[in-house]
Amino acid sequence: RESNHTPRNIVLTGINFLDSANLTCKFNTTVARATYLGSTQIMCAVPALFHRGPQQATVPLQVTNDGIRWSNSSGAMFIYYDGTCQACNASGACGANPNSCIIGGRCYLPQDQRPASAGAMANPCQICSPTTSTSDWTYVARLS
Repeated sequence: RESNHTPRNIVLTGINFLDSANLTCKFNTTVARATYLGSTQIMCAVPALFHRGPQQATVPLQVTNDGIRWSNSSGAMFIYYDGTCQACNASGACGANPNSCIIGGRCYLPQDQRPASAGAMANPCQICSPTTSTSDWTYVARLS
């Protein structure tokens, strides 16, 4: 997987899960295999979604025991997020990662240099320095 902090599997807790060949999870429209752990727990394989940027992507998460009837699509949500840009807690609240910079709608890690942009060359004297600013480039003097 890419370094977007998406787990390979998640464990869901509920009721009346059956150990059946049709036990399946659905992330939005993508169907994924599920493993029966017990009548109150299953493990779902998380489909890869390479998500980048300062906003998380939230998708409905559904489960079926029989491959026909799915759980309520408003019952559970799964959050894909870019860990460079965001920090999310266990309750699903996400916010800006204080250890990165969001500049011009893009995310940068500490010490990333300002890249080239339309009509401008890259500038190694401007870096992401979250301790100085999380929303603008920080000028650093370079000694030759």
